[in-house]
Amino acid sequence: MRHGHCASSKMSRPCSITPDSGRLHLAIARFGVSAAQQLQLKFSILLTSGMHMYHNGYIDRQIRRFSIGGLRMSEISGFEIAGFRSFYSDPQRLFPLGKMTVVAGPNNSGKSNIFRFAEKFLSPLSGGGTSIADLDPLDVPILPEGSAIPPFGFGVAMQSDEPTSLLEEVFQQVPHIEQRSKNALRAIVSHPGVYSAEDKAFWFRFKRDTQSGTPVLSSGALQQVIEELQGMEREIASAAGSLTGSAGGIEGNILNIMYRLVGPLVYPKVIVIPAFREIVSGGSPEPNLARLDGRGLPGFLHALHSPSAERYREDSKKFQRINTFLQTVLEEGDAQIAIPYNSTTVHVSVGGRVLPIESLGAGVSQVVMLAAAATWYSGALVCIEEPEVHLHPILLRKLARYLMDETDNRYLLSTHSTSLMDNPQVMVVDISHTYERGTEIRTAVTEHNRARISQSLGYRASDILQSNYVIWVEGPSDRIYLNHWIRLFAPSLVEGIHYSVMFYGGKLLSHLSGAEWLAPQSAVEDFILLLKINRNMAIVIDSDLKSDKDSLRATKVRILDEFSSSGGFAWVTAGREIENYVPAEIFESAAKEVHSSASPVKPRGKYGDVFSGVKRKKEGEPGVVTPDKVEIARVAVRGSQEIWDVLDLKERVVNLANSIRKANQH
Repeated sequence: MRHGHCASSKMSRPCSITPDSGRLHLAIARFGVSAAQQLQLKFSILLTSGMHMYHNGYIDRQIRRFSIGGLRMSEISGFEIAGFRSFYSDPQRLFPLGKMTVVAGPNNSGKSNIFRFAEKFLSPLSGGGTSIADLDPLDVPILPEGSAIPPFGFGVAMQSDEPTSLLEEVFQQVPHIEQRSKNALRAIVSHPGVYSAEDKAFWFRFKRDTQSGTPVLSSGALQQVIEELQGMEREIASAAGSLTGSAGGIEGNILNIMYRLVGPLVYPKVIVIPAFREIVSGGSPEPNLARLDGRGLPGFLHALHSPSAERYREDSKKFQRINTFLQTVLEEGDAQIAIPYNSTTVHVSVGGRVLPIESLGAGVSQVVMLAAAATWYSGALVCIEEPEVHLHPILLRKLARYLMDETDNRYLLSTHSTSLMDNPQVMVVDISHTYERGTEIRTAVTEHNRARISQSLGYRASDILQSNYVIWVEGPSDRIYLNHWIRLFAPSLVEGIHYSVMFYGGKLLSHLSGAEWLAPQSAVEDFILLLKINRNMAIVIDSDLKSDKDSLRATKVRILDEFSSSGGFAWVTAGREIENYVPAEIFESAAKEVHSSASPVKPRGKYGDVFSGVKRKKEGEPGVVTPDKVEIARVAVRGSQEIWDVLDLKERVVNLANSIRKANQH
């Protein structure tokens, strides 16, 4: 440890300075230069820099140096968590943070831990904050004895369409930077360890300095960058000297450059609204919502309704926005919030009556509480636990619309509801937990992903009086065979409850799609997206092959591929058509019973036409013009007590029944 002198207003005293070259410049570059923060910044510099014996004059010169032409400030667009509570496997990203992001998952999956992390480690860095708290004992992952506890760390993202766009401002600030230095900087910012081309964002990863509590860049996270750019050591040293005024080894130089680039990040103030909320009086009326669980809300609304002269314009607008939202919720244009003289509760005037807000139902009081809290804060990351508590889905959607349209916050909602998942403006995150892997996060971009979340939350189509599974077949005779085979293998599965059968008709197959979506160049208005009807589905298709040398038609190949990629079950008959699964003697007997004039002939092989003897080819010959496939199917399955051992029939029926069971298992 080295000792310098820490300056105060009237005296100086020795202080410990940790030897870490270049930290003075890094702290200045990172924490900004506003006048209100300069005293705090100087103290942080003296605590964390490796530059010892520096006096205030030098520090002031450095502050002025970096305050001229500073980089544009940029809000973080996502964050990464590692080594915190239930996050103990690979670092987990919550990205991107939209205007509203929904975190959906079952109980005990780690949703609240995301909020705890944001409140404890992101919020303290808002408004120029420079340090974060240490982990509490419960913040450290609790793992089986002998398991290695992963180190705590976090990352933040800054979106940028191109990695080099950040350097344009840097080059403007340092106009005389050498070309080799520019090349080195481009190599650093374009490296996958710094910039994610998939996310189109820079990722900066930090650990906590144990002495100062300051988040410092993790050299371990940059190790790949350092190793792969060894050949540019001199160019990187030159770039570091140009940007920070000092140069050393390649690791220190890259860290110094990264600190210079991370400077523009703006961290949000994080507000957490708990799941347990109730309107309770308390405290004196003032325009400050100190508690977010509903306590003191009457006094808060009273203060907004009757603000002081200096706050009149701002607070009266906020009150009016909350009141307008109440009118939207109640669908009553004359509804008004009224606070009694003692500010003990909230009243609502509607239709000539004045009623306590509780008498309008718990849902109304809940949305007013949430709207009031969200309206009070500005530019914050507001985390709301289970906003659906006491709310009808329609109320929840109205609340979401108000939050997105009438406030300038960003929102992070934890939920067990699917009410907001069909809103394209809402980012949806799927969260799960296993004891082996801990909490894991997946961004649900496609409708298939969002449907998977719905299933993990226990939602089924039967919850809205629909079957949980749909089997698409060509016609009614196919339905008769399938129902019979399913009943033999799994008698507990009931059509209309566990599954439904729908018809597409042979030539209509080309108008169906089992894909998640259709690319614009191939989109056709009359395509029917089957996934929109039910996401748990199967399709049974006649191959229509006449020999082993024939190939499936392109339409059928497309359907197979689309169903497989979307998680559906596609069954193409192993023979010519579904009737080829019926043993020849049974089919012949059924056909003769239905059409007495027919002379059925046994098909030759699995690709034979079983109706060749039933259909009349010429006038005067035996048979009929149009065989009654439905009635033949009824007679064929009558009295059958087992699934016929023909081709792949048994295997296919077993797989289909298991797929139906899976859709109905919750």
